[in-house]
Amino acid sequence: MADFQTDILDKIAQIVGGTVSGNDAHFFDDHTASSPTGVAGLKGCYSAPPRSIGSTTPVGIVIPGRFTADLASQGGEDNEDHVRLLILVAPYDPKAQMPILSKFRDTIPAAFRAHMQATFNGTPSPGTIDFFVTDGSAAVHEWGGIPFYAWEFTVRVRRMMSVTYTA
Repeated sequence: MADFQTDILDKIAQIVGGTVSGNDAHFFDDHTASSPTGVAGLKGCYSAPPRSIGSTTPVGIVIPGRFTADLASQGGEDNEDHVRLLILVAPYDPKAQMPILSKFRDTIPAAFRAHMQATFNGTPSPGTIDFFVTDGSAAVHEWGGIPFYAWEFTVRVRRMMSVTYTA
Protein backbone atom coordinates (compact mmCIF):
# COMPACT_ATOMS: atom_id res chain seq x y z
CA MET A 1 0.00 0.00 0.00
CA ALA A 2 1.37 3.39 -0.96
CA ASP A 3 2.03 5.88 1.84
CA PHE A 4 1.96 9.47 0.59
CA GLN A 5 4.10 10.81 3.47
CA THR A 6 6.84 8.18 3.14
CA ASP A 7 6.78 7.55 -0.62
CA ILE A 8 6.35 11.13 -1.81
CA LEU A 9 6.83 13.90 0.77
CA ASP A 10 9.79 12.27 2.55
CA LYS A 11 11.43 11.45 -0.81
CA ILE A 12 11.15 15.05 -2.01
CA ALA A 13 12.70 16.27 1.26
CA GLN A 14 15.44 13.64 0.92
CA ILE A 15 16.31 14.75 -2.63
CA VAL A 16 16.63 18.35 -1.43
CA GLY A 17 17.94 17.94 2.12
CA GLY A 18 19.92 14.70 2.06
CA THR A 19 19.98 12.08 4.82
CA VAL A 20 17.24 11.98 7.45
CA SER A 21 18.12 13.68 10.73
CA GLY A 22 18.66 11.51 13.80
CA ASN A 23 16.39 13.83 15.80
CA ASP A 24 13.38 14.25 13.49
CA ALA A 25 12.07 11.63 11.04
CA HIS A 26 10.68 14.42 8.85
CA PHE A 27 13.80 16.61 8.65
CA PHE A 28 16.45 15.71 6.09
CA ASP A 29 19.76 17.32 6.89
CA ASP A 30 23.24 16.23 5.95
CA HIS A 31 24.87 19.57 5.13
CA THR A 32 27.57 18.90 7.74
CA ALA A 33 28.35 15.37 6.46
CA SER A 34 31.71 14.69 4.84
CA SER A 35 29.92 13.78 1.59
CA PRO A 36 26.50 15.45 1.66
CA THR A 37 23.79 14.20 -0.71
CA GLY A 38 21.36 17.13 -0.52
CA VAL A 39 21.42 20.39 -2.47
CA ALA A 40 24.62 22.33 -1.72
CA GLY A 41 24.13 25.38 0.48
CA LEU A 42 20.85 24.19 2.01
CA LYS A 43 20.69 23.53 5.76
CA GLY A 44 18.04 20.84 5.32
CA CYS A 45 14.44 20.17 4.26
CA TYR A 46 11.28 19.36 6.23
CA SER A 47 8.83 16.82 4.79
CA ALA A 48 6.21 17.83 7.37
CA PRO A 49 5.79 21.56 7.96
CA PRO A 50 7.35 22.73 11.23
CA ARG A 51 5.69 25.27 13.49
CA SER A 52 8.70 27.57 13.08
CA ILE A 53 12.13 27.41 11.50
CA GLY A 54 13.99 30.00 13.52
CA SER A 55 17.09 31.40 11.90
CA THR A 56 18.38 28.14 10.40
CA THR A 57 18.17 29.05 6.74
CA PRO A 58 18.29 28.44 3.88
CA VAL A 59 15.89 25.58 4.49
CA GLY A 60 13.26 23.72 2.48
CA ILE A 61 9.69 22.82 3.43
CA VAL A 62 7.55 20.32 1.50
CA ILE A 63 3.80 20.97 1.46
CA PRO A 64 1.16 18.75 -0.20
CA GLY A 65 -0.72 20.41 -3.04
CA ARG A 66 -3.38 19.46 -5.53
CA PHE A 67 -3.63 16.07 -7.21
CA THR A 68 -5.52 14.28 -9.95
CA ALA A 69 -6.38 10.60 -10.23
CA ASP A 70 -7.51 9.01 -13.47
CA LEU A 71 -8.57 5.45 -14.12
CA ALA A 72 -6.08 4.41 -16.79
CA SER A 73 -7.13 0.78 -17.13
CA GLN A 74 -8.33 -2.11 -15.00
CA GLY A 75 -5.78 -2.54 -12.24
CA GLY A 76 -4.07 0.80 -12.81
CA GLU A 77 -4.75 4.38 -11.80
CA ASP A 78 -2.73 7.38 -13.00
CA ASN A 79 -2.02 9.79 -10.16
CA GLU A 80 -0.40 13.18 -10.55
CA ASP A 81 0.49 15.22 -7.48
CA HIS A 82 1.64 18.83 -7.52
CA VAL A 83 3.65 19.27 -4.33
CA ARG A 84 4.87 22.70 -3.17
CA LEU A 85 8.51 23.01 -2.20
CA LEU A 86 9.45 26.22 -0.40
CA ILE A 87 13.08 27.28 -0.10
CA LEU A 88 13.29 29.97 2.58
CA VAL A 89 16.12 32.41 3.33
CA ALA A 90 16.06 34.77 6.32
CA PRO A 91 15.48 38.37 5.15
CA TYR A 92 18.17 40.11 7.21
CA ASP A 93 19.87 41.97 4.37
CA PRO A 94 18.45 41.82 0.83
CA LYS A 95 21.81 42.58 -0.77
CA ALA A 96 23.39 39.57 0.98
CA GLN A 97 20.44 37.17 1.16
CA MET A 98 19.01 37.42 -2.37
CA PRO A 99 22.16 36.01 -4.02
CA ILE A 100 21.94 33.06 -1.60
CA LEU A 101 18.33 32.46 -2.65
CA SER A 102 19.02 32.99 -6.36
CA LYS A 103 21.38 30.03 -6.72
CA PHE A 104 18.55 27.63 -5.81
CA ARG A 105 16.73 28.64 -9.01
CA ASP A 106 18.96 26.21 -10.91
CA THR A 107 20.19 23.77 -8.25
CA ILE A 108 16.74 22.62 -7.06
CA PRO A 109 15.47 21.58 -10.54
CA ALA A 110 18.86 19.96 -11.22
CA ALA A 111 18.54 17.82 -8.07
CA PHE A 112 15.24 16.43 -9.36
CA ARG A 113 16.66 15.76 -12.83
CA ALA A 114 19.29 13.60 -11.10
CA HIS A 115 16.61 11.68 -9.13
CA MET A 116 13.64 11.68 -11.51
CA GLN A 117 12.26 8.42 -10.08
CA ALA A 118 13.28 9.26 -6.50
CA THR A 119 15.51 6.19 -6.56
CA PHE A 120 17.54 5.64 -3.40
CA ASN A 121 19.81 2.63 -2.91
CA GLY A 122 18.54 1.27 -6.22
CA THR A 123 14.88 1.28 -5.10
CA PRO A 124 12.40 3.74 -6.65
CA SER A 125 9.34 5.00 -4.78
CA PRO A 126 6.49 2.51 -5.40
CA GLY A 127 4.70 3.08 -8.71
CA THR A 128 6.58 6.31 -9.41
CA ILE A 129 7.01 7.31 -13.01
CA ASP A 130 8.81 10.59 -12.31
CA PHE A 131 9.48 13.50 -9.96
CA PHE A 132 10.10 16.80 -11.77
CA VAL A 133 10.11 20.54 -11.02
CA THR A 134 7.57 22.09 -13.38
CA ASP A 135 7.61 25.73 -12.27
CA GLY A 136 8.69 28.14 -9.60
CA SER A 137 8.36 31.70 -8.46
CA ALA A 138 10.26 34.01 -6.13
CA ALA A 139 8.37 35.83 -3.37
CA VAL A 140 8.39 36.96 0.21
CA HIS A 141 6.73 34.15 2.16
CA GLU A 142 5.63 34.35 5.78
CA TRP A 143 6.30 31.35 8.04
CA GLY A 144 5.60 31.36 11.77
CA GLY A 145 4.85 35.08 11.60
CA ILE A 146 8.27 35.88 10.09
CA PRO A 147 8.76 36.99 6.47
CA PHE A 148 11.37 35.08 4.44
CA TYR A 149 12.70 35.46 0.92
CA ALA A 150 11.54 32.35 -0.87
CA TRP A 151 11.40 30.22 -3.96
CA GLU A 152 8.15 28.32 -4.31
CA PHE A 153 8.64 25.37 -6.64
CA THR A 154 6.00 22.96 -7.92
CA VAL A 155 7.22 19.37 -7.96
CA ARG A 156 5.11 17.18 -10.24
CA VAL A 157 4.97 13.56 -9.16
CA ARG A 158 3.45 11.04 -11.56
CA ARG A 159 2.59 7.58 -10.27
CA MET A 160 0.79 4.52 -11.58
CA MET A 161 -1.07 3.03 -8.65
CA SER A 162 -2.14 -0.62 -8.64
CA VAL A 163 -5.79 -0.77 -7.66
CA THR A 164 -8.46 -3.43 -7.41
CA TYR A 165 -12.04 -2.43 -8.08
CA THR A 166 -14.87 -4.33 -6.44
CA ALA A 167 -18.60 -4.26 -7.02
